[in-house]
Amino acid sequence: MKPAVLVSNSRSVNLFRIVDKKVTKTESVKRKVAKGEGLCLPRTKVTGVSKEGKLVNTFKTGKEHHLHSVSMCPDRENFLTADQSRINLWNLERPGSEVYSMIDYNRHKLTENDEYLTCAKFNTEGSMFLYATNTGHLRLCDLR
Repeated sequence: MKPAVLVSNSRSVNLFRIVDKKVTKTESVKRKVAKGEGLCLPRTKVTGVSKEGKLVNTFKTGKEHHLHSVSMCPDRENFLTADQSRINLWNLERPGSEVYSMIDYNRHKLTENDEYLTCAKFNTEGSMFLYATNTGHLRLCDLR
């Protein structure tokens, strides 16, 4: 599997694959034409290789709250997104398919005393994730 990067803004997550791109340089033919050498075709040379990100998939959340956490599962097949009221589990290979809602506080308007999500993160084994709330609670969830 090629290296990949997850990039998010407030409403969506984009998956980019990292690929090698050849850097080429084209030779100038101005001097040859000025010397009167006749018809000259420019030559290109590969001068190096750089890394480039190619957009593969876009995962749109479509929610009213802004994303604040994105956590990749160690198996490189799933990832979590979290906003103030919801934690969702996504599959990288199926961006348009079902999104699994793991935690849902389902509040439309938050007041000062309401508990809301502040962060979510997978553990190193991928079978559990941890989330925190604004009241200082840490909760560990098992996906097995």
